[in-house]
Amino acid sequence: MNIKNYKFLGVLGVPQIGVNHLSNLISTSQYIAPKTDVDDYQSYINDLYESNDEIHHVYSESLCNNDDTDSSNFSLMCPDDYTRAEQLIKNNILTTVLPGHTEDAYWVMHNVKYLGKQAIVTIENYSISMRMPESRRKFIEQNHPWLHKFLYDKDVVCRLFDLSEDDVLAIDIADFHSDNISTVVQGLNNFFELELDLDFCQNMHTLWLNKVFGTE
Repeated sequence: MNIKNYKFLGVLGVPQIGVNHLSNLISTSQYIAPKTDVDDYQSYINDLYESNDEIHHVYSESLCNNDDTDSSNFSLMCPDDYTRAEQLIKNNILTTVLPGHTEDAYWVMHNVKYLGKQAIVTIENYSISMRMPESRRKFIEQNHPWLHKFLYDKDVVCRLFDLSEDDVLAIDIADFHSDNISTVVQGLNNFFELELDLDFCQNMHTLWLNKVFGTE
């Protein structure tokens, strides 16, 4: 499916596994609206990843006209105020990408469905033995990995969001956390025709792994 056919692309994964990172890589496609307004978006992403900050959230401007409310920049789909995502999608000419978790995205994506066709990238196949820093593994274990394995399964996502299999790409967590991101990037390019730069994505992925995973 060509990404040009979609108004919104959601990237779903459990907390702590890198959904912001994956959506950042996707956002470097020429067919995806940049998450922030800068002259050179790839350089901006590169500088972010080369910084000492371990948080790789690129904050999308809400573009709300009402400055009296807390319309601060946001990086994840938020069910408490889906209008921020709604306004962003309305203002973007290209496809909007936002990461989130299934329970949050469920409310946001159903509320903005009227704006146009939607697609999802879901990261699936969670297990206790997956590659993760110990601190993040403990956090995920506290939130029932069996539930995560269910909520992010492609078949379940299709049913929850009322999408066909042709609108949902499933990425294996093992491929996403691999040192080599080529399987993921090639899958995204083949499925959505994103034309992502594999070398750039690999460089960003390596920087991300080194920061988040370290020597673990």
